[in-house]
Amino acid sequence: MEIFDMLLAATSRFRELKLQREEYVCLKAMILLNSNLCTNSPQTAEELESRNKLLRLLDSVIDALVWAISKLGLSTQQQTLRLGHLTMLLSHIRHV
Repeated sequence: MEIFDMLLAATSRFRELKLQREEYVCLKAMILLNSNLCTNSPQTAEELESRNKLLRLLDSVIDALVWAISKLGLSTQQQTLRLGHLTMLLSHIRHV
């Protein structure tokens, strides 16, 4: 029941923000990419290289999210606030 309530809260927050499809795709990719970054620190050169590639990919997704937000016609301050609100929801979704 607790998980259901948390999902409802996250869903209602996304509705409040009027989440766009592009933003959703970027957030989903960020969650998936971030899940691999929370594991053990790289031990070998191959693991370090793989982690660096993952970080570059995550940077590209963040850039895409910023670009998607910029296309909404908001002021710079509103864009920054929206990015902050969306990224704050990531930890909530990950917790669920």
